Amino acid sequence: MIYSKFSITNPWANDNFRNVKNWSGRFLKSKAWELEIISSNWYLLHLEFELSFRGRDHAGVNLELGLFGFVVSLRIYECRHWDYKSNKWDNSSGISNSN
Repeated sequence: MIYSKFSITNPWANDNFRNVKNWSGRFLKSKAWELEIISSNWYLLHLEFELSFRGRDHAGVNLELGLFGFVVSLRIYECRHWDYKSNKWDNSSGISNSN
């Protein structure tokens, strides 16, 4: 997993969080995407990147970019959960395992 985050927060913020708009869908049987615009006065500047392929629930790519109270979030992720005991994807939801 790769994870990096840089943020400058507003010290006077009361964190008025509001989901402005969001879109989502599936593009493969076990892959999905989400695009979200958030209004939150918590961040003056926000950059966050996360990348994981296996070893955790909903592994994938997450990118967040924020400036002066607005954050755009993009996720492309695995719909399946990770089975930590057998170290593979849990297919109990009926989604086939291609890994």
